Amino acid sequence: MAKKKKSTSGKIEWLNHVLGFAGVVLGVLIAFWLNNWAGNRREQQIAEVALKNIRSEVARNQSAMDTLVQVNARQLDFLNAYLPLVDDNMTFLGSSSQFDSLQAQFPDLLLARGRLDIEIELLGLPEVAWKTSLNSSILSSIDFNLLYVINESYDLQEKVAGIDNLLISDLRNIGNGRKNDFHSFQRTLGTYMQLSEQLLLEKYPRCLKEIDLFLADGSVDTDALVLDTIK
Repeated sequence: MAKKKKSTSGKIEWLNHVLGFAGVVLGVLIAFWLNNWAGNRREQQIAEVALKNIRSEVARNQSAMDTLVQVNARQLDFLNAYLPLVDDNMTFLGSSSQFDSLQAQFPDLLLARGRLDIEIELLGLPEVAWKTSLNSSILSSIDFNLLYVINESYDLQEKVAGIDNLLISDLRNIGNGRKNDFHSFQRTLGTYMQLSEQLLLEKYPRCLKEIDLFLADGSVDTDALVLDTIK
């Protein structure tokens, strides 16, 4: 009589299934995390490259503004000294020694026989790097306080640029030879200089400092990214 054998083929190895399933889930989670980490790192690299471009733009604008302020400050100094000494028709009422002193100090502005040569320096300060970054939202991951400081600089820069047309209009009007027109130009130039000096001495330096601090805290090799994007 044959002996019956118990079959073990129907048993389910639950432990192996659980471990296998857990391994698959863990692998998927790790892959997702790595992909997410790589994406975030890529965004950080792009944002830091954008910041470097903005910093370069601000530094160039600061250098250009420095020259502009020096030239226009001299124009304003001359008007402040000269206008109190003329009548409504711009006829010089001061003494000959006062005239000679002013002419020696401003030989390129106060010419012979009281003729004036008034010119101003106007610069179209670029904001390409800032506008490009802002419109593409690539700075969305950057610290809000840093963005606020950068925006303050460019906002004031835009206000300075907005006075350009007023200065040009006033400059045309002084050709009429009336003291009131010179006073109007003097006031507009004074406002222009006040905002320009605030931009040069306060906003630009703070902007550059904050960008440098932010970039110094990061460890991303943005130069490698630049080369990669060029390729």
